[in-house]
Amino acid sequence: AIIDDEDTMLVSRNYKAFQGLSHITDELIRAFGHCEKSVVDGELICVSAKNKPMDRKTSNGIINKCVKGTASAAELESIRFQVWDLIPADDYFYEGVYNVPMIDRYEALQASIIGCRYIHIIDSTIVNSIGEARKVFQQYVDQGLEGILLKNLDAPWENKRSNNQVKFKVEITSDLIVRGVYEGKSESKREGKMGGVVCETADGLLCVNVGS
Repeated sequence: AIIDDEDTMLVSRNYKAFQGLSHITDELIRAFGHCEKSVVDGELICVSAKNKPMDRKTSNGIINKCVKGTASAAELESIRFQVWDLIPADDYFYEGVYNVPMIDRYEALQASIIGCRYIHIIDSTIVNSIGEARKVFQQYVDQGLEGILLKNLDAPWENKRSNNQVKFKVEITSDLIVRGVYEGKSESKREGKMGGVVCETADGLLCVNVGS
């Protein structure tokens, strides 16, 4: 989110604007309008009527509609902004580094969004060893989630892949049989070329497309 009073907007990683999310941008203005021009880092997710996160495929499908401007009113209402960092815009866009410790940025972000309905801060747990981190990781995996990011509390924000944070993710390998190929998407430069392969387990119970 790029917050600049009335010009506040939500954009994707490659700066495509999301449409129809005034319920979130209005909250951002209320929460951060008193600040200098800022960037809030996070991701859009969708929740069910019971306020439970939807699966990633469904959620991403709805959010992609917001780029095209085709999301329905009910779909827009399901979208939340899950946030984890707050950086002055000049440092984000021009300096590429913000030398305020991560824990201070997180606490400032948390204090700013108190009372927000559509903006949530991401869950966090302080750990003191790699063993504790692995336990937290396993708890999230047991809930059907992807994993965790282990972050250095004293780290500055950097506009690059940082050694101050490490991704924990489950990797499962499997041998599959290639049954066929499929063409690249018609709207992309891959049209007329191979887009990927169709693979299957030996027992035929699982069939998946594997992209290039």
